[in-house]
Amino acid sequence: MTFHRGERDLQRRAGVEKMADRVGRIIQDFIPEDAAEFLAEQRQLWIGHRDDAGRVRASLVTGRPGFARAVDPRAVDVDGPSFPAGEAGALALDFAARSRLRLNGRLESRPGGFRIAAREVYGNCPKYIQAREIVGERPAVGAPLRRSAALLPDQRDLIARSDTLFIATVPPGEPADVSHRGGNPGFVRIPDDRHLSWDDYSGNAMFNTLGNLQLDPEAGLLFVGFDDGRLLHVNGQAVVIGDRERRVDFEIREVLEAAGGHPFRWSPPDYSPFNPR
Repeated sequence: MTFHRGERDLQRRAGVEKMADRVGRIIQDFIPEDAAEFLAEQRQLWIGHRDDAGRVRASLVTGRPGFARAVDPRAVDVDGPSFPAGEAGALALDFAARSRLRLNGRLESRPGGFRIAAREVYGNCPKYIQAREIVGERPAVGAPLRRSAALLPDQRDLIARSDTLFIATVPPGEPADVSHRGGNPGFVRIPDDRHLSWDDYSGNAMFNTLGNLQLDPEAGLLFVGFDDGRLLHVNGQAVVIGDRERRVDFEIREVLEAAGGHPFRWSPPDYSPFNPR
């Protein structure tokens, strides 16, 4: 694994370069058999990408098991809506098992969905994942998208109650990425309607997401209303503050809410024992 200068900068500032080199050996440029099996069992896939307007988004695609599948050791086909061609990151996450798989590469449209040609494939530890299970499905909702330049009161409430966040980054000339952040409700702070902030908890020391932000500060956040099916997309710019202890300050540029965008009903969460109290 060769880290780019943004990742290396944060590794150096945190004093974890040697650890990052060791952990980085898990990253492969193909899809191992066990990863392919895990992917085929999932009903959700998070995608980090640029939309038609060029903005960075974290999006969710859902389906029956097998809707996302490895068609060979270097490509994944996904059934569902497509996205503009370009660098994309994919995240398969099994909340109940606290297991996740990241796959970054080049996205191209195909009939009925899209394909990602794998460049980076690796698993992550179970830290900060709240265990929850799908217990049913919601009826489809045809409500229009709600767009704004700042958070509305009920959207602030959703974020204040959130224990899970997805963040997409698409740096120039490097693989895109979408990753999971988790914590107890309130771990994402809301200073005002145009700003968010959260602490960066210790992880795998590679700093893929935060390193990408060093190259391009634009990011797309996604909050999931596990209790009501809402999906809240927040686009803006992020700044990483600190060295060994870090926080992310986020300035909001656009908010896009999809009522009923998530089709599943969920059990109450079992909070991760790793969550800071």
